[in-house]
Amino acid sequence: MTSYGLRKEMIRYAHRLDAKGFVANHDGNLSARMGDETRFLATPTARAKFDLKESDLIVVDQTGKTKAGAGRIFSEWAYHSEIYAQLPSTKCVVHAHPPFASSYALAAQALPLDFWPEAVVSLGLFVPCISPAAGSESVPRVGAAARVASACLVQGNGIFAWGDSIEQAYLRLELVEHLAQIYALAQRSGTLRHLPSDALQELMQKRKKAGLLAPEERIHG
Repeated sequence: MTSYGLRKEMIRYAHRLDAKGFVANHDGNLSARMGDETRFLATPTARAKFDLKESDLIVVDQTGKTKAGAGRIFSEWAYHSEIYAQLPSTKCVVHAHPPFASSYALAAQALPLDFWPEAVVSLGLFVPCISPAAGSESVPRVGAAARVASACLVQGNGIFAWGDSIEQAYLRLELVEHLAQIYALAQRSGTLRHLPSDALQELMQKRKKAGLLAPEERIHG
């Protein structure tokens, strides 16, 4: 994808984060690897997502130093950078605060996905949750989560999702929020049923065949 095409795609999904109610005020951020693999396109800090334009985006290096553009990098860049370092094939990271998933993150609760077949293939058996309470130790914890999952919750800081494209990263984040809503409603009504282990293994094999497994993700949970 050309640099201009990447900029258009990033703005499209930045606007979608706002339209879906996944961000408010200056919440959320997106980043993507550029063609030379040493620079990253990113949304600037302290900007609402609904009115961002292509010209507002910035280019940074792995450390978050601005190489092009007038804005500054967001405070969560260390998480983005760690995910890219752990997953060299990853092209994009998206971060937002959708309400249902963020509520599980606030409770420091991982989100199980073993109740919904399509979710297991798309995202795996669960979405892990990490605590940022250890300060700088939370950065490698996000990196460790990236080695075993397609998205993660961070206590008090919503969701991070990643993928081979901006679209894939965004859709993973959107799906986590959708499943968090279903899970919350099912818990409330008492109708939640977990899939049997043999079905889960079959679904995880499909995930593997589709090339969606994280590097250290376990097939059997």
